[in-house]
Amino acid sequence: MTGWKNYEDETAAFYRTLGFETRTGEKLNGARGTHKIDVTVRGSRAGMQFLWVVECKHWRRRVTKEKVAALLSIVQDVGADRGIMLSESGFQAGAPRMAQSSNISLTSLSELRVDTHAEQIEFQNSIIRKRCEALEKELDVIWSTANWIDDEESLHFACPLSKHHWNARISIFADIVKLAMNGAWPVHLSIVDADGRVRYAAARFCLPIDRTGCSECLVRASCPLCRG
Repeated sequence: MTGWKNYEDETAAFYRTLGFETRTGEKLNGARGTHKIDVTVRGSRAGMQFLWVVECKHWRRRVTKEKVAALLSIVQDVGADRGIMLSESGFQAGAPRMAQSSNISLTSLSELRVDTHAEQIEFQNSIIRKRCEALEKELDVIWSTANWIDDEESLHFACPLSKHHWNARISIFADIVKLAMNGAWPVHLSIVDADGRVRYAAARFCLPIDRTGCSECLVRASCPLCRG
């Protein structure tokens, strides 16, 4: 794979870490013709949908003002909300003046990664929060339907598993959250009895957003999520 293609792919991957939809090599129709764009970025801000056109210049020399003018023309032709020119080698003196007072931004991928570090963390935290909420809901299902485990073969809690005290619930939930934060997703869950025998094992959770069943469940017939 060539260097310029790697640069485009890295750019697309970067914007995805911010929660945006990206495509490389997309063709956009404009009033004056069709334009092949290095990377298109789509998303929403304040409830409004937007389209950004990104040109990736993997050059050893600085980008000229003519290239900036060409990008501005494309942005206007396709009706994009913003044009972004990326170059790790910088821009010639006339380029920033060309972009000034327009919807064109001149920067580099390395600068974007630094400038948006806090935003990336916030987006990743939002994903974790959604996963934690889904996990909490599924744990409620597990505890509320735990009568499928025979009392004499259960985990020998002082009370039935379906009424297990919150300390144990929080402990298990905290462990699952740690796994999710470390990138172990879907979370693998196993419940064993006092003799170390696996009473419940699922290779994945059936989250509310994907209730297709535990496709890899080891005890499918006994799994309350699969049965439900």
